[in-house]
Amino acid sequence: MRKTTFVKPLSCCIDLICLVAFGLVCLPAFAQASGSAAAPAKDAPTATMPTDPKALMLLAARTNGLTGPDVQPWHLKFTFDVPGSDFAASDHGTIEEWWSSDTRYKIAIASTHFEQTEYGTDSGIRRSGVRSSAPSLIASIKDDVLLPIPLSSKQLDNLKIELHAQKMGDATFSCLAVGGSAPTADADAIKPSTYCLDATQPVLRIRYSPGSGNTQIYSHIVRFQGRFVARQIEHDFFDFQGKNSVTLWKMQIDLLETLKPADEKDLDPPAGTLPAAKTVTVSEKDARALLLDHPKPVYPPIAKAAHVSGSVVLRATVGTDGRVRSLSVISGPAMLQQASLNAVKQWTFKQYMVDGDPAEMETTITVPFSFLPGFDSVL
Repeated sequence: MRKTTFVKPLSCCIDLICLVAFGLVCLPAFAQASGSAAAPAKDAPTATMPTDPKALMLLAARTNGLTGPDVQPWHLKFTFDVPGSDFAASDHGTIEEWWSSDTRYKIAIASTHFEQTEYGTDSGIRRSGVRSSAPSLIASIKDDVLLPIPLSSKQLDNLKIELHAQKMGDATFSCLAVGGSAPTADADAIKPSTYCLDATQPVLRIRYSPGSGNTQIYSHIVRFQGRFVARQIEHDFFDFQGKNSVTLWKMQIDLLETLKPADEKDLDPPAGTLPAAKTVTVSEKDARALLLDHPKPVYPPIAKAAHVSGSVVLRATVGTDGRVRSLSVISGPAMLQQASLNAVKQWTFKQYMVDGDPAEMETTITVPFSFLPGFDSVL
């Protein structure tokens, strides 16, 4: 599904802000978010908005989503839809979670291509259905519902954050631009992102990653256990010229309630569940030796025209079936990142075994690009 970039007036002429991040990325959906979906959250308390960017970012991180030390047990069910595009195969399904603690929960995933029930226990994770981790797209949708601002106070201490007011349609947002960081020994790199909040409350409305074209829009906000939860989220991808957008996925919460004590007995794994597949870190050289199929990436025309070359380094998790289940960018030119992801997600590997049992692999994959005559890419 494609959207045009012009924006029709709501009640008067709308000024649409185009954000520059190595190219212009225009976000027409911003104007939509300034309409009824962006009205203040119902029953939301009047909050004093800190003027210090880091203090405001920390407040927003603590009050959006369903994680934190003071969260009480909850039960959540939502429907998601992946329309299908060059970036992801079409999919549709539900995710239902009963959460009591980080070691006591139940997650039931049912989609067109994947079914699994996972149980958290004090002795580890157990699963029925597929023993590997859920596909990265499904995992990212769930993470975006539960933890839409994935920044801890420790991380915020080391990040540059700038606060500015931004008018979109009839609404004004408080936008926090978070600078990126290099990976450390115990943590992944933090990619630059901008989080736009309501002007008077720390309610997340829009999140976008400069240069990547990825934009999330949070709407129909409800208040639950003193937190703000978006009942609807849409993740769009904008091309580097800002001329077209593709909806990568949408989700809608169907049920959100406090978990009743009587229901906690259902969190015990039934007979027949198996331990989650082991995850083993494998060197890139050893992982490549197990490759069965590795389609080459398509060199983006805009990158070739701009003579952008270099290597994109990806972090990948390969499931017990040999398919790539999780994929993220570690480093590399922004114009080449999506092409690398599109190619590597199609790779297949021989099954990795540990003591006769299939295991997941975690590895890095380097995808080099050269615009020299006769070379579109080198793998």
